[in-house]
Amino acid sequence: MANFLIANDTRSNLHHGCDCVMDVITRNITSRGGFISYFVPMNMVFSESYFEKLISEVDAVIINGEGTLHHGAHYGYQLLLLAEYAKN
Repeated sequence: MANFLIANDTRSNLHHGCDCVMDVITRNITSRGGFISYFVPMNMVFSESYFEKLISEVDAVIINGEGTLHHGAHYGYQLLLLAEYAKN
């Protein structure tokens, strides 16, 4: 059973589309036997040591790009850095 971290949990955004995307991601993982250990909230400030610890405890990192990875958003850039860090 794979163990996941989902970064950029947008459910606190109070937007129906954000809720739906997170529900679909969660259902798709769990319906295939996966387990989600961590949901990292939207706009969380990144700390390398914190994410190093979390990443070491999971098999994969999923980054929800809903409403974030466009228009040169600063937080979107941080999420892309997290992806680069996680692949190492």
